Amino acid sequence: MLLSMVTHKIIPIPDFPGPVPFGFTFDSRERLVVTDPGVSTITSYDLDDGVVEGPNASVETGQAATCWIVGTKSRYADLVYAANTGSGSLSGFRIQRDGSLSEVGVFPVGDGALNIDLAMTRDGRFVYTQNGGFGTVSIFRVRRDGTLAFIDEIDVVEPASGFQGIAAW
Repeated sequence: MLLSMVTHKIIPIPDFPGPVPFGFTFDSRERLVVTDPGVSTITSYDLDDGVVEGPNASVETGQAATCWIVGTKSRYADLVYAANTGSGSLSGFRIQRDGSLSEVGVFPVGDGALNIDLAMTRDGRFVYTQNGGFGTVSIFRVRRDGTLAFIDEIDVVEPASGFQGIAAW
């Protein structure tokens, strides 16, 4: 469900490829990018005066349970990263000018990580994934080509303790 913060009305999402619109973000051209964990897709849409149009493109990640998504306009490109909770990985995509999506890679977090949430720094240089199965946070640096470089994994709580949510600044 998408709620307009201007009109305070529900905005329908047309021709959605799966049953469960889940994670949402926007690119620098104010396109809406949505995940669906039921079919593990990422779909981009144009917004025109509060109306969702499209879809521009829908891609399957090839992973399981593509849930949360973060996006950035880096110095180099519009990029989105999605947590594949069932696969213990992240999928990265570049958003092209026409709204199509091209994969930059799949980045392992770990089998059983249950990486259920993501955050990105405001400058778009780092991605953090909250790993409920491990009780950790993984840190990745965004490279110029959009790929992710693993930096570290920090212990936060006991594994599988109900660890929920993450934010980055």
